[in-house]
Amino acid sequence: MNYSELAKKLSKKTADYFAAARLENAVIGLSGGLDSSTTAYLLVQALGEHRVIGVLLPSHASGRLDREHAHVVARSLGIDHYQFDISDLAHSMSVRLHGPGLVPQDDLTNGNITARLRAVVLYNLAARRRALVVGTGDRSELLLGYFTKYGDGACDLLPIGSLYKTEVRELARSLGVPQQVIIKPSSPSLWHGQTAEGELGAGYEKIDEILRLLVDKKMKPALVAKKVRNAQLVARVAEMLGRSEHKRKMPPVLAP
Repeated sequence: MNYSELAKKLSKKTADYFAAARLENAVIGLSGGLDSSTTAYLLVQALGEHRVIGVLLPSHASGRLDREHAHVVARSLGIDHYQFDISDLAHSMSVRLHGPGLVPQDDLTNGNITARLRAVVLYNLAARRRALVVGTGDRSELLLGYFTKYGDGACDLLPIGSLYKTEVRELARSLGVPQQVIIKPSSPSLWHGQTAEGELGAGYEKIDEILRLLVDKKMKPALVAKKVRNAQLVARVAEMLGRSEHKRKMPPVLAP
């Protein structure tokens, strides 16, 4: 794949979408990770640095290195950027959401609170800057449902949503994303010690291979398991695909 040409095509489609929406600016959450950094570079290529607004939204689980990388990306692109620490907001909401019959909060439910608070901030800023909120999810995450519904999944367009994680990494190299961001292990950083590989049970190289066979080539899980020689991982990926289907669709409108 020619990633330089791919970047040009995605940039043009992004610019066309903004023109059709008649909105000038793009608001993007900057985590310091691969996907948000690559998307930010694409946005600047599509719209110019003066129309892109980066937002850092650290929480109690955000690592120092992630914050540093997010600032490096924003400065290297020359975009306006803001930082709003949502740690206290997330903690306060978690503490208040309790009552009879409710199970205690865990890492996942607390992490979803954090992700949804970030969406609230991004859309508030977008409304004040005549902007669209640009999502940073990739095809691997979308297919697995590895995102928070109405959290990091809340956005107006997904410029890299058609690309698998391994393809995003190559696109990032083509765009000139800093090397320290490209090689860093992926993590949503919703709780301390969280990594994508730890949660998913494998690296994205193997997961993307399985997704391509299951989704793009429409192979049966049993055949995929034979091909990749990991029946347990194939079963887990197939289960995540099915369980998360509702996250990739608009809510159904039920008629009597």
